[in-house]
Amino acid sequence: MTTHAGAKKDLMESKIRGVEHELAMNTYPPLPNSSLVFLVGMAMEELKKVGLLTSIQVEEESLDFMALNGFRVYNDMSHLELSTPSYNTPLEAVIYDKVGELFAFYAVQNLRSYFNEINVYKNNVSNTLDAGKSRESFTAVSYSTHASTILDRGVCNPRVWGLVEEALIPYMVTRILLIGGGDLVPYKSGGGFHQYGKDLRGETLRYMISPRAAFIRAISSNNTVDYRGLINERDEPHADEKKYWRFHDINWEGLRSPYQIYLRDCLETLVLMAYDKGFLTNVPKIADPVDAIKAISADTEECNWRVSLEDGRRVDVITEVLEGFYLAGIEEMMDEGDPDPVDQMGFNLIEATLQGLSERRLEYFLDGLDWVTKKMLIEEYASNNLEDALGICNQYSLIDQSVLGYLGEDMDPSECQTAFSLQRSLEFARDAIPLVDWDVLGQLVSRALRQGPEGTREYVRCLVAREFPLYVESIGWGRIKFPNAVIMLEEPFKFNREQCGGLLEEATSTFAEFIRAIHKIERR
Repeated sequence: MTTHAGAKKDLMESKIRGVEHELAMNTYPPLPNSSLVFLVGMAMEELKKVGLLTSIQVEEESLDFMALNGFRVYNDMSHLELSTPSYNTPLEAVIYDKVGELFAFYAVQNLRSYFNEINVYKNNVSNTLDAGKSRESFTAVSYSTHASTILDRGVCNPRVWGLVEEALIPYMVTRILLIGGGDLVPYKSGGGFHQYGKDLRGETLRYMISPRAAFIRAISSNNTVDYRGLINERDEPHADEKKYWRFHDINWEGLRSPYQIYLRDCLETLVLMAYDKGFLTNVPKIADPVDAIKAISADTEECNWRVSLEDGRRVDVITEVLEGFYLAGIEEMMDEGDPDPVDQMGFNLIEATLQGLSERRLEYFLDGLDWVTKKMLIEEYASNNLEDALGICNQYSLIDQSVLGYLGEDMDPSECQTAFSLQRSLEFARDAIPLVDWDVLGQLVSRALRQGPEGTREYVRCLVAREFPLYVESIGWGRIKFPNAVIMLEEPFKFNREQCGGLLEEATSTFAEFIRAIHKIERR
C-alpha cells in the first residue's frame, strides 16, 4: 500500500525510516589499516561491474555513490557502509536488509582473485587477542548499525532534549532483549568492562545479548565513535529542517533473522510514534541507565533482567518497563487511532515475544532472535572454549554464497560456511508472521536489488538515477541536483509513485520534458 503526500496513512506506514550498516571485510594476507580504504573502493567497483551501483554522488565524499535502488554505498572510516533507501513498512525493512546482504556478497565475491581469502561480516564488534603480554588480553572495537526515523521537530529538538531522554532512555536500555544481536566482548577478570578510548579491553571474553551495550558511555552525545550515548544528538534531518528531526539511533546491531528484523522495525516505529503523538508520559526512570544496559546485556545465564528505578524500586524490565509502560502506551495510541492489519500484527509480535521472554522460554526463539540462537550454538558446540565460541559468532555473521538463497538461486555447499541457517530462520518467520507471504520474498528481494521503495521519495530518486544518470550532479536524501535545476525533496513522501501517477515515467523521453512534469506535479 502506498500513500501520496497529505493523504491519510496508517500508523507505521506514516513513518519514514532507514538503516545504515557498517561491514567488516577481512583479507588474507591481511591489509594494513592504511590500505583498508582502497579495499572499500575495490568493493564499490565490483558493485558497479554487476550493475547495482551508479557513479552518481550522494554527498561530497569521494567514495560515496548511489545504487539504482536508492542505497547509499560509501566509505566510513575504512568500512564499507550501506545505507538503505527510505522505506515505510516492516516488510520493506526485511527486504532491503536482505538486499544489503546481497550487496555485501557481490562486493567481495570476485575480489578473491586479488587475495588468498576475503570475507565480509555483518556484525558490530571485532575482537583481537593481544600478543606480547604477560598474560592473554583481548581488545575490541565496535562499528555500527544505525537507524533513522523521521519525527516531528516540535517534539524532538535540542530545546526539549530533556523530554526526549525522559521518554526514551528506559526504552533504549530494555529493548536489547528484543533487538540484541549477541556476541562476545572483552571483560575484566575481576568483573566489569574497561574502555580505553574507543577500545574495550579485558583478560577474558563475555557473551552479551547486545555487544554494542558494552561500548555505551553516556546518556546522550553527538559522538558516534569514542563517547557513544544511549541517544544520539545529531541534527541532520534529511528533510525540511523546520518541520522534521531525524532520530539517529546508533545502537542497533547487524541481524540475520528475518523475524527479528521485522520485529525490530515494528518496535522502533511504534515506540517513536507513541512518543511523537504524546502517549509516553510518567515514564519509569532508571537510576543508572548506562550501567543498567550493560548489566542486562551481560545477564545471559540467570536472566533476572531487573533494573533499579530512581524511586528505589527494583523492577522486572519486561513486565514493568517494556510491557507495563511502552506496550501500554502503544496500545493506547492504537485504540485512539485506526490501525490496519500490519499495525496490529506488529503490536501482536511485540506482545508475544515479550510474553515468551517474560517466561524465560528462550528455546521458543531459536532461529528467531539472533542472540538466543548464537547462545544456544555456543552452549552446544563451545561451552568451555572461548576461541570456538568466538568462531561461532563470527561464522554466524559471515555473508557468503548462502544469501543467494533469498533469490532462489542454486548454491555450492562448499561455499556456504556461515553458521546462520537461512532456511530455519525463514521457517520461523513464516510461522510467526503469517500475514506476510514469505513464499514471494525471493521475488521481492530480486526486484529490490535495482528498484527502490515506491511509497516514499525514493521513487523519484531512483527514477532519476535510472533515466538521467548523465544529467545529474548528485542525488542526496533531501534534493536532486542538476547543473541548472534542483528537485527539492524536503517532504519524505514527496514524489512517491502514487502522487506522481504515471506522469513522470511517461515524461522520460527528454530531460526538459521530465522537468516540466516535475513542475506540473508540484503545482498540482
